Amino acid sequence: MKKIYLVLIVFYCVLFGEISAQTTGVPRQYSLDECLKIGSDQNLEIIAAQSQIQVQSANLTAAFGSYLPSIGASFGYQRRLNLDGGQQVNVLGFAPPPNNYSLGASASYTLFDGFAREARYSNAEKSLNAQELNIRRLEMQIKWNITQQYMAILRASQVVKIRKENIVAGKNELERVKARYEAGVSPIGAVYSQEADLAQRELAFVQAENQVNIAKAQILTTMGLDPAAEAEFSESSIPSTISISEIDSYERSVGSFKDAVHRSLSQRLDVSAVQARKDAAETQISAARAGYMPTITANGGWSWANSQFQDFSLFGQSFIGLSVRVPIFENFNSNANIEQAKLSVTQIDIEGRQIEQTVRSQVQQAFLNLQTAKKQIEISERSLKSAQMNYESAKERYTVGAGSVTDYLLANSQLITSKIDRINAIYTYFESKSQMQFALGELR
Repeated sequence: MKKIYLVLIVFYCVLFGEISAQTTGVPRQYSLDECLKIGSDQNLEIIAAQSQIQVQSANLTAAFGSYLPSIGASFGYQRRLNLDGGQQVNVLGFAPPPNNYSLGASASYTLFDGFAREARYSNAEKSLNAQELNIRRLEMQIKWNITQQYMAILRASQVVKIRKENIVAGKNELERVKARYEAGVSPIGAVYSQEADLAQRELAFVQAENQVNIAKAQILTTMGLDPAAEAEFSESSIPSTISISEIDSYERSVGSFKDAVHRSLSQRLDVSAVQARKDAAETQISAARAGYMPTITANGGWSWANSQFQDFSLFGQSFIGLSVRVPIFENFNSNANIEQAKLSVTQIDIEGRQIEQTVRSQVQQAFLNLQTAKKQIEISERSLKSAQMNYESAKERYTVGAGSVTDYLLANSQLITSKIDRINAIYTYFESKSQMQFALGELR
């Protein structure tokens, strides 16, 4: 019993905490996995594509229904209003009754239609498969977009931190320069230079913050959420550093360009989807050729008609039949349908070859971007070390009065640029890696 009370207390605390967070405007923090899951569930493009599955499923059910008999029933009632008009009276003075009832039930079954129904069923089945593959491909595309946008947020957030630290350092330096000026050690020009530099730092900080907000709005929109919602994104989802050995290891796992293209063509969902569409289009050719074939139908039923609602066995009759329809001349419609179906297959085949070219191009771009990102990381690491040493040297010279304020500010600017370049290089590599995973069809 105590455990039940404890569980209820925890539940209410969690619920109250969530409600409080929503009402007080506390930003919700998302991890990359949460963003990907929400995007898969709430992205409007995915929802719209999934709604078409119901239509394709209904088409498949209708295609299966062509293998079943068609059954119908009817009931009729008719009464003559002008009882004296139009009567034929015989010698006995008999007049026909005004009421007339009828009942009927019939069933028909197609025994053979030139394999048209087999082609229709195969077409519906393959079209459903193609639509499912398209949805999975769209989900992968959305996941890639979210991953890229997530990295853009982290990249911009890191830049904001650097810009903010630079502002704090600039304010401290301004206070120190003002103190030196008041003590008569530095000229007023040093104060003006530091104030102008601080303004530039603040402007860069505002611009960096704006980039973060824009990136957040973009990813929230892609996720299907309100782009104006307060949200934070966990930095632990993606590493902030990468070693050359890790890069080399991933390059070995990718292999050569030829191997990567082969893997991509065998794994990419858009390649599989266009092949499924081509298979579905080829079934339309078989369905069109059925126009030259005879159709054999079996039918049967029961009918009854009487002026009174009785004597069913006396006036009812049962029947069965077999009908054969042979097309002799159908105004060239079958030929036109066949050519139209062949054209659809040709167009989809061309689209498939275009997708293969796109796949090769994307793999090649991913290879080039990975190589460039690796070089950027190596260069940015050397640049950052040199800029740090230059800054410390310039600061030391400026502190003891051996260097100018211009040299000091320039060294600081180079250091900030090197830090930002380092961050850009790291996230550029992770973006290139996700691009390669998407190109290979391995992004999950």
